[in-house]
Amino acid sequence: MKRDSNYDLMRIYAMCMVILNHIADRFVMIEKVNSNPWYNNEYTYICESISHCAIPLFLMLTGVYVL
Repeated sequence: MKRDSNYDLMRIYAMCMVILNHIADRFVMIEKVNSNPWYNNEYTYICESISHCAIPLFLMLTGVYVL
C-alpha cells in the first residue's frame, strides 16, 4: 500500500502555521506593552490572520485518519 504524501505535506503546513501563530502572538503583546514608532504591526496582524487556518486543518486531518 502506497502512502499518500499530500496529508503529510498538509500536516507540515499546519505545524508551520501554529509556529507562526505563536510568534505573531508574542509580537502583538510586545506592541501593546510599549508602542514604538518604528514598529509596523500590519505584518504581525497579517501573519496572525493567515495562521488561523491551522486548527481547522488539524481537525480535518484527524478526520481523514479516523475514517
